Amino acid sequence: MLINQLKPVWMALFLAFLPNDSVFFGKIMDRRKNGRLDVRTKLDQLSNIRSSREEGLKEGLKEGLKEGLKKGREEGIKETIRKMSEKGMSVAEIAHILDMTEEDVRERLKS
Repeated sequence: MLINQLKPVWMALFLAFLPNDSVFFGKIMDRRKNGRLDVRTKLDQLSNIRSSREEGLKEGLKEGLKEGLKKGREEGIKETIRKMSEKGMSVAEIAHILDMTEEDVRERLKS
């Protein structure tokens, strides 16, 4: 009797960690309907899914940080070129000081 009362609680906890859009979700629900759900095995599988997602999240954050730093450096270079130009330096002088081509300096001044 107590087991039947706890089943909905276990299923709620189990399904709370399960993404709604996964193919895995449908398979679990089919097995639940057939009465063959091995909760411990499924929780282990969900734990593996969760750790894979966490690894993916870490990888995404790492890539995002790289991208942000790259954009920040580019904005810093543009700001430096703009300030040097405002101080009256020529494109050739700016390019020489920053070890860039005059074309690159002109391009950054435009944007």
